[in-house]
Amino acid sequence: MTDIRHLTFPTAAGASPEVPIDWRQEGACRGEDPSLFFAPDGPEHPAERAARIRIARSICAECPVAALCDQYATATRQRYGIWAGRDEDDRLREIRRQRRWVRHGGESRLRPASSASATCAGGAPA
Repeated sequence: MTDIRHLTFPTAAGASPEVPIDWRQEGACRGEDPSLFFAPDGPEHPAERAARIRIARSICAECPVAALCDQYATATRQRYGIWAGRDEDDRLREIRRQRRWVRHGGESRLRPASSASATCAGGAPA
């Protein structure tokens, strides 16, 4: 029988980590104003954005489930908001970093594209 308190999300590496769906009940952000974690629909002054993100990150820094929050945001490719103290740009950088990783010769471990491509081409690893 499936434990309905957990969801499984695919990741860039192909693994499917189990993420408890009730982790949000333990989040430091629970009860906080969601507008701290998500940009307004309209324009936002850069100083206001910086202040909003700083406050959100300070809340995330004290969060007991930040690791699960980050795992969820990464696995589900959250495009908006502050999750585990990381904003949209932080997550986009992480996604791009993950995309640079390639499988190496059918082995289960992953290597950065730069070192794997030399080995796959018959050369020595960089």
